[in-house]
Amino acid sequence: MAKEAVVTEFKKFAKKLEKRAGPVALLMLVPAGPSEERWTVLVSARAFNKRSRGEALGELATYLQTLSNPVKLLITSADVLKTDDPFVRAMNSSVPAKRAPVDLYGRVISGIEIPRAIVFESKPIAA
Repeated sequence: MAKEAVVTEFKKFAKKLEKRAGPVALLMLVPAGPSEERWTVLVSARAFNKRSRGEALGELATYLQTLSNPVKLLITSADVLKTDDPFVRAMNSSVPAKRAPVDLYGRVISGIEIPRAIVFESKPIAA
């Protein structure tokens, strides 16, 4: 599946996620390997702050089920972070994105190397 189709669908997903989970501090896709054939979804949203990691992942998995089958098959894993996580804060300050995807290449943010990613939402929100 072409990257453009994934980006188009995740732009819509970002809007749905914001409606369901409240303000989204971070939504990004990171390739799960050397190609862009499989992706890991990373999300930080206010609603997930109040849930255990397991509950938040379950809720995110339910939201991801709204993606089309071809896109769902590209998602290999997902993770959630609290909105006050140091990585989320570093992303918010160094890579601002609001409803406009930002391609990242070869960045180190908060000590974490990100060889490639697509950031759909990255903005500070109140906890």
